[in-house]
Order: sequence, then C-alpha cells, then structure tokens
Amino acid sequence: MNFWRGIVIGAAMGRTALLLLCAFAAAPVRGQDKFENERYPSMDCVLPLDGPLALSGSFGEVRANHFHGGTDLRTGGEEGHPVYAVAGGSVVRVSVATGGYGKALYVLHPNGVTSVYAHLQRFNPEIEAWVRAQQYQRARYEVQLFPPPGRFNVQRGDTLALSGNTGSSGGPHLHFELRLQHGSVPYNSYLSGIRHQDSLPPQFTHFYLYEIDATNYERSLEMRKKFYFTGREGEYRLNVDTLEVGSFVGFGVEAKDPVNAISLPCSLNGLKMRVNGELVYNFNMQRVSFDETQYANAHVDSYLRAHGGRRVMFLFTLPGNALSRYQTERGGYLSLGRGESANVEIEAVDMAGNRSFLRFVARGTGLPVSYPADSALAVLPWRTGCVVQRRRFRLEVPAKALYYDVALRAVERDTLRRDGMPGAVSFGNAHVPMHRALMLWFDGSKVPVAKRKMCYMAWLDAKEHAHYVGGLQWDGNWAGCGVRSFSTFAVRMDSVPPVIDAKPLAQVCGRDLRKAETLAIRATDAHTTIKRVDAYIDGRWILLEWEPKLSRGVYRFDDRCEVRGVSHLLKVVAEDAVGNVSTRECSFTR
Repeated sequence: MNFWRGIVIGAAMGRTALLLLCAFAAAPVRGQDKFENERYPSMDCVLPLDGPLALSGSFGEVRANHFHGGTDLRTGGEEGHPVYAVAGGSVVRVSVATGGYGKALYVLHPNGVTSVYAHLQRFNPEIEAWVRAQQYQRARYEVQLFPPPGRFNVQRGDTLALSGNTGSSGGPHLHFELRLQHGSVPYNSYLSGIRHQDSLPPQFTHFYLYEIDATNYERSLEMRKKFYFTGREGEYRLNVDTLEVGSFVGFGVEAKDPVNAISLPCSLNGLKMRVNGELVYNFNMQRVSFDETQYANAHVDSYLRAHGGRRVMFLFTLPGNALSRYQTERGGYLSLGRGESANVEIEAVDMAGNRSFLRFVARGTGLPVSYPADSALAVLPWRTGCVVQRRRFRLEVPAKALYYDVALRAVERDTLRRDGMPGAVSFGNAHVPMHRALMLWFDGSKVPVAKRKMCYMAWLDAKEHAHYVGGLQWDGNWAGCGVRSFSTFAVRMDSVPPVIDAKPLAQVCGRDLRKAETLAIRATDAHTTIKRVDAYIDGRWILLEWEPKLSRGVYRFDDRCEVRGVSHLLKVVAEDAVGNVSTRECSFTR
C-alpha cells in the first residue's frame, strides 16, 4: 500500500500541488535517522552556576523570530549569583548592550567551542575595570569589545561574573550557550556535559489535524481541527477510535518536557512521526545556525502561539521552510485513499532521552480539500516576492520572505490627517508568519519637509493607540519602514521631547551625596523610544548604566567626582528615536 500518492493528489488538486510534492521528495527519509551520527565535543565541564541546574528555558524553544540558542538557568528570582567558566579558555568578546544579551561574556576553549554567558549584572573585578575604561574612552555605555589574545585567560571554575537581568531579559537568570564553528552555530550544551536532572517523559498537551489545499495554505491552516486524547507516563491515544482524514493532510502537536521539580516546562529535543512503522517526519533540535534560526516562525502554528501561547509544532513542512533540521518523506504530509488505513505513531523525545508516544489509526475519506481563493485579492507569491501598489501605500515583498502564497487583504483607512500624515492601512493577514521583513511605504507627499525627520512607523492596536515600529526611510515623497507582521500600520509624528523624571532627580539636586554610592536617572518618551541618555558631572561624561525595561540609568560614583565636599553640576541629556532632545541640570554636593 502506497501512502504517499503524489501523482493521484497532483492530478486531483492541480499542477501546483504536484510540483509541491515533487519538491518535498528531494530529501527523503529512507528509514534512517540522519541525525543519530552527529557528534559533539566532549568537555570536562563544571556547571556555570552553583547547585543543581533549574531551567526556565531550553535550547531550541520557539521564540519571536528565532529558535532559542541557549539554556536559561534560574537564579531564584535574584541577581548576583557567581557565574563560573565551565572550562579553561580565553575571553574573546565582551558585550554590553541595552537589549539582546545585555552584559555578556564569550570564552573560547582550546577545542574550538565558545561558551557564552548572558544577562549578567557585572563582570569579575579585572574584566569590569577593563570594560569601564573602554566605555569611558569611547564615552559610550554600549560597547562590543574584543580583548587581545591572552588578555583574560580563565581556568575551569573561575568566577567570570555575577548573574543579572540586563538586556532583553524577562527576569533574573543566566542565559548559557555553547557554540561551534567560530561561534556561529549554537548547540545544546547538554551534549557536552552541562547536565540537568531529567527522568520525566515529555507530555503531549494538544493535537491538531490540518486538511491541506496546496493552493491555499493560509486557509488550510485557519481550518485546523482539534482532537483530544488521554494518557500518561509516556503513552497517549486519541479519544477517537479512528481519525477520518481527507486526501492530503498534516498533523500538529504541542508537547512539553517537564524536566524536574525545580524547572519550568521546556521544549523538546526531537519529534518524529512514523506511518505503519516507516519514519516520515524527523525534527531534531540539537543545533541550529544563526542563518537558519528565523525558520522558527514556520515551525509552529503562529495563530495558536499568538492566541494562548501554545507552541503547536507542525509535523509537516510549509513550502518555504528550508530548515536543515528536518528529515521528511514528502514534507511529512499524509495521503490516504478512500478506505485506506494507517497506524500513526508520534514520538517526542527530550535531551535526556526520555520518550513519549501518541498513537492513533487514520483512515482516508478520499475527499479532496479545496478552499477557493478570492480572485479579487492580490496574491503575494512566497517564492519570487512581488510589489503591491495602491493609492496611498506600497508593499514590497522580498523573495522567500513568506512561507507560502498569501492572498493580501488590505484596507486603506481614514483620509489625510490634519497634520499631513497619510491614513492607516489594515492588513487582514494578522497571523501569517514571515521569514524576513517586508517593506511598507506610505505616500508622504503632504508631510511638510521640515517635519519628516520627526516621523516614524507605528502599528495601531484595537484602541487606535500608536506603538513605535521604527524610523522611516524617505524615497522622494514615499516614507518606508520594514515590518515583521501583517497589522494595522500608519505614519505618525513625534514632536514631543523625552521627559526626564523629576522624582529621581529630586534625590540628587541640592542634596549632599558624600555618602551615596549611586545616583539614578529616569527618562521616558510618550510616542517612540529612548535612543540615548547621557549624563555629565562638571562637563565630564559619566558612565550611566541604562536599562530600557526600567526606563532608568544608574551611575556608580567613581573618580569623576574625586574632589569631595564641593558643589558639582549634573547635566542629563535624553534623546528619543526621532531626535527630540531634553536637557536637565542641577547641582549637588559631594
């Protein structure tokens, strides 16, 4: 019995479907797991934190526009825990940023592996002093530094830093990575000995059936069907005796790794599907290169992720999903003729090798699936890209920026605003995933030239509140910006400078700070974001450690105030994303 009846389906559904299935056949499974022979460096490691490891996030989790490239280790909601070098090596990079990894260290080990430690509070005293000197030399808080070879050699177990919450961190923790190939390919650190306790099998939580019209993927995914199942301790079965399926279908599951009692549920290391014992889908997340990480957007159902946070993984590949961590037979799709049955087994495996299985019988109805497209809508072809021009906006879609063809549903809203800003445009394709940004342009011919530098791209929420997306490029009278979703967008203007909060300054201005160790400054912007906050004491730039999620910067008193018992002048300058500037000055004693 042949379960992969590409010719039959192609004839029933048209030449497009046949070509699609032929493309999937380019990387067949042939029954052998191509990932099982992958080898990773063996390292004599110590753990990067004291005590048994507690995870809040695992390697390969689907995040916004990427697979998580490391392991998040819990620190009990606290900062300041010692962070250790897992093996001997040399510090080759030090990063200080207000977003991303925040304060981070990169250590190159003799075997070519790079270990990464991120969201740090501060570095060890020797590295901290060197970094601060470099920041003062550049008069910049954010720096990317590459110490000379041998400048900071470390031994296994040396204290590198203290754990923190800097950068794009949602709470105190350590983000830890191991990387191959000159730091370009993160891989699961469990493979090199950074082990956590895990004896619990994965848990299946959701199951979906997708009946596919290969000419209309957008509608096919919207028409998902949910089915319930029962089970525990690694064995699960659907609640239906036999799952009736159309002529061309795919499945999706959510499964989580409970890890252990001190960790949060994490993602899987692998996911397989067998049909009558034949391996037809194999996903392995032991490694992922940075040039492939954005395929995370095509790995899960984006609608279910946006509505409820469920990470339902497709057991099939979307047409534009070229991630190399899959091994499939015709993309993982199942094709059964009328009355044909198949035993389906889905296997979830965690990093420790614990496994769970979801089993059911599928029976074909022989009914083709068809979701007629609206011929009045412009189609965005994923493979070649295109440009869509309307009266007040233009949308540029690069080749392979999408994962499947999309019927564009766009509505030009409002008329020209009083301030000259063009009206908004609403896209009805809200949960279509993107691989890279599209370029959206608005007709800005009525925007006064003198005000164009103050304009920005915004997305509008249900209450019409504007949220900053990015600055604009001007091409003649057209204003453009890259967008990563199909939302409601508009050009807005920000002529209001940032607000330097008076309350923290009240703890500085006119005060005697001879016993103080720090001073704090807070600045906010009503329309865009804070681009920079610089502070000066007696005309000399001081190192203000800016934390955007708190809208606050802290200065630790150093030799910039070496003369004590006299009055000093503090000057604070805050600039927003479009160049509006605020300045505050006051005196204090130290």
